[in-house]
Amino acid sequence: MAKYDNGAGDHAFVFFTQDGKALIKGFDHESEASPYAREEYAVWPGMYDGLPSDLLDLLKDDAVEHEDVTFCFWSTDGKTWETGTALFPAGVDDGSAWLLSMVQMNAVEFIEWGKSYYEDGFDLLGVAGVIDSFNVVDK
Repeated sequence: MAKYDNGAGDHAFVFFTQDGKALIKGFDHESEASPYAREEYAVWPGMYDGLPSDLLDLLKDDAVEHEDVTFCFWSTDGKTWETGTALFPAGVDDGSAWLLSMVQMNAVEFIEWGKSYYEDGFDLLGVAGVIDSFNVVDK
């Protein structure tokens, strides 16, 4: 299991099982798909429809925040991705495109993004901290 948390209320969890399955659950706190944005607080209908019970069990831990979800993808064969039956109206963004782009950055890309996003707060971690976290050699 891995977790990406940007410190601003958004996160993504990624699980890999020993039998080759994978699960990605994410939460964009500004998305209209958020349970907090709905008139009656609830996970968007169909979000977890079809999710195999063994993968759903991974989300039951309190630390995973099962109800804080705006997108969910899973793979049972290690080759193809599936989603539930959730249908979003035009203009409703689940946040998956921008949030998952964060976990695909290399150290240099993250440094540029971090300086822009965190501004002065970036200095708390700094370039050396990012390089150390990515465990790469600065060339």
